[in-house]
Amino acid sequence: ETQGPSGKGSKEGQGGGEQGMDRSAAARLAPLAVWALTYSAIAVQQNLNIGHRHMLPVYPAIYVVCGFAGRACSSLYVSSSRLVWASRLLVLSCVVACVLEVVIVYPYFIAFFNAGVGGPSQGYKHLVDSSLDWGQGLPALRDFIHSTAANATSRPIFYVSYFGLGNPLFWNITSAEAYSVRHLHSSIAGVSIPKHIREINPWLEPGYYCIGASMLQPVYNQHAPGNWNAYLEMKYRQQARFMMRLATVEERLQAMILTGQVPELHDMPRMLAWMDSHRLGRLSAFFREGEPYAQPSYAFNVYKVENASHLNRLLHGPPPA
Repeated sequence: ETQGPSGKGSKEGQGGGEQGMDRSAAARLAPLAVWALTYSAIAVQQNLNIGHRHMLPVYPAIYVVCGFAGRACSSLYVSSSRLVWASRLLVLSCVVACVLEVVIVYPYFIAFFNAGVGGPSQGYKHLVDSSLDWGQGLPALRDFIHSTAANATSRPIFYVSYFGLGNPLFWNITSAEAYSVRHLHSSIAGVSIPKHIREINPWLEPGYYCIGASMLQPVYNQHAPGNWNAYLEMKYRQQARFMMRLATVEERLQAMILTGQVPELHDMPRMLAWMDSHRLGRLSAFFREGEPYAQPSYAFNVYKVENASHLNRLLHGPPPA
């Protein structure tokens, strides 16, 4: 230290040392910054898209850089004690907010999205599959069905389109005296798909349409992937016209046609699978335009189709935008 006019030690040497230390720390951080930027640039250009997990390797580098930034800010000379306390309060508020938004989503942590994108209720608009919907919503859907049926004045119908590894029947998601459960096009992985899910409902009725987030977005729709477009609308219209004509056929012959017992229509089960897939695609395109009636565990969106007129608009009205 050098002696100033007052005889007190000057901090010039100390300041120079701190600046040198900061420069040294910045030099050590440079490889981390290069790594994070390079990896991110490469990752976002890849065609393999199986979730946010691809970006996890950059997080350690980001945390180290954030720690350095905090240290650098804390070493700045601040003349106002109010500013010091305000900055501390801001940091504390951010920490508390992070804790609260995690606690609020309990126990549905898989579906967590922060408040910046609207929270977990808006997560399905941004990401699906392993970033939101692992098929974990069956217990919550069962509870929703039971509570809704208990308060209903008539026997409600619940249509379920599920994505995941679970078996809805295991969670008692099946028809009962108080309600009816029917299945729409689903994507279920595993050893076998339960028989009651493979059965396709040729005609729909008003009710509660419970669509898994990964099925609502056109990611796993087997025969109608992607956003709804003119080509899919054309294919759906062809199938819908056939189903409308089939509805006028005598009941016994109708059953034979649906099960493929008529030689000319022996591949009817496969055609029904196509119809079920396109029908879900069209319904989902309409449902995405509005907000859900309910969101059990945030992995399912429930849309209420009030009456036959509403259902007819969805199935046979003008196509979704």
